[in-house]
Amino acid sequence: MLPMDSEAREELPKWLTLAGLAASQLSKQFNLTRFQLTTSHIYVALAGYTVAWAALTMLDRDSRVQFDVVGSAIGPMFVAVHALGGFGGRVAPMDVATFLFGWWWIGKLPAFPYSHWAWLATLVAAIYKGLGAQWLVGALGVSAVWRLVMDRDLKQLAFAGVAAYAFAKGAEVPVALIMMAAQMVASIVS
Repeated sequence: MLPMDSEAREELPKWLTLAGLAASQLSKQFNLTRFQLTTSHIYVALAGYTVAWAALTMLDRDSRVQFDVVGSAIGPMFVAVHALGGFGGRVAPMDVATFLFGWWWIGKLPAFPYSHWAWLATLVAAIYKGLGAQWLVGALGVSAVWRLVMDRDLKQLAFAGVAAYAFAKGAEVPVALIMMAAQMVASIVS
């Protein structure tokens, strides 16, 4: 964000409106039909803004503690990417949801030097190979086993068991969807 005083920040939308109106009038006068602002442009612009804002917020590790990840980033970003048509149909909605929830889940996985980037690389590779749901379920299992070993937290056996069951029965997609839904419910009640 550019450093501006409150008066300049308050006046900026008015100046941008004036510049936009002038550009619109000039485009009509010179018959430049490519520059016609419509409500669908605003819709796409707001969706793009939401994606950019949520991505920058998620990248700022200090801000993660200060906001609800699902309500402030994952939900709006998913809706915005969907509204943008999956960037021209290149990205499936499930892949977007898997990436966003996976990004959040990386914080629960074992940490080591550059672990964030290593886990992120495995997430992206899994999504690319069509194994995003398996990655989420595997992350549940790995984080549960890690906490079981490190903290001797026996209730983690249940979560490790769910992950093992999902892999044994080929139920990774339903379990991944349940994980996403559970995170949404937890976000609402907390």
